[in-house]
Amino acid sequence: RGVDIVAIEQDVLDQLGSNIDEKAVAEVRKMPEVTKAGEALVNLESLNVNGNLMPVLVQGWEPESYLFSHLKTLQGRALKKGDGRVAVIGETLAKTIGKGPGDELQITGEPFKIVGVFESFNFHENGGIMVPLAAYQKVQTREGYITGFSVVVNHDLAPKFDNSAGDPLKEYDAERLRE
Repeated sequence: RGVDIVAIEQDVLDQLGSNIDEKAVAEVRKMPEVTKAGEALVNLESLNVNGNLMPVLVQGWEPESYLFSHLKTLQGRALKKGDGRVAVIGETLAKTIGKGPGDELQITGEPFKIVGVFESFNFHENGGIMVPLAAYQKVQTREGYITGFSVVVNHDLAPKFDNSAGDPLKEYDAERLRE
């Protein structure tokens, strides 16, 4: 996918526990060194599969964002702008649960219609579910918040950082983004 930075909330150990105002992504996109930024709301959900609970990684992404560029649609279609409670699922998950386009899943107790099956180079994604960000924020009651975002940097404009020199983002004003 070409991601250079994955940003999560400061002092949080993993993305699932992160909580960031999505307005931060708009501010980051204004930076001349940033080529692309894609927000995500990520959570581990339990799917009921034949009476057994199965943990599945669910990612809410903005439909048609660059985050989908590496996914190959195998059946149905990709998410598109204006979609509500729909989902695309990884091919491993589709085979495991025996579902595909036209079927329904319960995510956070709410119905989502499967519109596509995809293949990814990432095995977590192949066993996971992608849904429209706004729909997932609503069922999670986290409107306006994300767990993290990915950034692609324009390497011609971005300074070259030497990790031995300390934190390259030290001077970045993260507090400003929280306002």
